[in-house]
Formats: sequence, C-alpha cells, structure tokens
Amino acid sequence: MANDNNNDDRLTGKQSYIVISDDDGDAAIPITSYLFTADRLMTPRMNSVHYNGEIGQFSTSQVAVAVATTVAVEGRFRLDKVPAAIIGRLYSDEDAVMIYLGLDAGNVLGHGRFDIRNFQCDVPIDDTVNFTCMLLGNGPFFPNE
Repeated sequence: MANDNNNDDRLTGKQSYIVISDDDGDAAIPITSYLFTADRLMTPRMNSVHYNGEIGQFSTSQVAVAVATTVAVEGRFRLDKVPAAIIGRLYSDEDAVMIYLGLDAGNVLGHGRFDIRNFQCDVPIDDTVNFTCMLLGNGPFFPNE
C-alpha cells in the first residue's frame, strides 16, 4: 500500500509512514523512524545425529518455532491532523489493528495485525506533536506485501 502523496503530512527529511487500516478506512500516519524487530523463538533440537564422538559432546542445534514481531515507532503529526486512528485505538477494547509498514512512497516492508502499546506524545511546538509507541505483533506478519 503506497502513501497518498496528496495527504502527505511528513514534516522533514525522508520519513516513512505506517497505514492503520480498520472498518473506518485507512489512516496514513507519518513517522520519522521505526525499528522493526523479528525475534525468532528457537527450541533446542538434539538427538544422536548431533553427537560428536571425537569430543564426547553433543553439538547444539535448534529449530524456529515462532516469531515475535515488534516495532518501535517515532513520528510527528500536526495538531489539525491528530491521528484519531491511533488515539481512539488506545482506549478501545477492540482486537489488534491491521498496520502496513512503509519504507518509502513506493515500497512496503510488510503488514500484519498489531496491538498499539506505550503511546507517548509531547506538548505541541509550532502545531507539531512528536510521538512514540510500540507495536506488538498479534498474528502473522506478511513481508513485502
């Protein structure tokens, strides 16, 4: 999903965006940076194949059984374009929201359902509010889509 440049509210530089998609439509929210983390949960795997008789020890081996996706987000928005999609979601008991992570105007890192956590914002300066939040994956993440 590409960013709609007609509604682009990015303030400086080469920021990216996230798109929150729900029943009310899509909300493109400009961000200054995000740190995407895919933490693969590994389980040890050991059987006689992993035994090294020369040293009398097993070698380690593991298999991926799950992946936890988190995204630390930093962004800013203008006071007259408060992202109600984020703020409203913080105070609802609804399920996780579909979020698309953009790399730039034409490329997408991927999408998945996320819970929004630890949202913080500062006092507006010149009609601009800086914010941070954590996105916690709630289901599969689909890269490059």
